[in-house]
Amino acid sequence: MQISVSQLMAYIITQVTSLESIRRVLFLNWLCAHSNQKVFDEESDLKCIQAALVDWFESLSERDVLREFYLIGGEVRWWRSLDDESLANFRTKMKNEKNFSTLRLSDKN
Repeated sequence: MQISVSQLMAYIITQVTSLESIRRVLFLNWLCAHSNQKVFDEESDLKCIQAALVDWFESLSERDVLREFYLIGGEVRWWRSLDDESLANFRTKMKNEKNFSTLRLSDKN
């Protein structure tokens, strides 16, 4: 069965929109850093985000698309399951850090 990039993106957007507001914003910051896309915020139109990610996925090989799809899904699950205390600590650190990627890696482990 052949699944299109648009179908993968629609699934990802559905998962992202199910995140609580602050979790969604933090996830989108991670995703932008990971994918080298422009930084989106909570007010960014989901169609704009989806279009940027479709362009990115279309530049990847089929193998890399699947790898990124599973990685992104794992990140959404991680943000969803992050307990409230850890989220509060993470938000505090985010306010004091400029390099999201470095902070992200150190806090996740």
